[in-house]
Amino acid sequence: MQMDLKNNIKVIGSFQKTVNALYIIINVLRALAVAFLVLQTVILLFNEKAR
Repeated sequence: MQMDLKNNIKVIGSFQKTVNALYIIINVLRALAVAFLVLQTVILLFNEKAR
């Protein structure tokens, strides 16, 4: 019983690390998406002024 509990805690710990890593990746992708949208908007505004 004691051994199973220790294994479960290890599994939960590694699962937590995986979830945290995915969360970081998702946040980085969101930040990149926002930066891309801002860049696109700036380029469009400058193109309008250039005409």
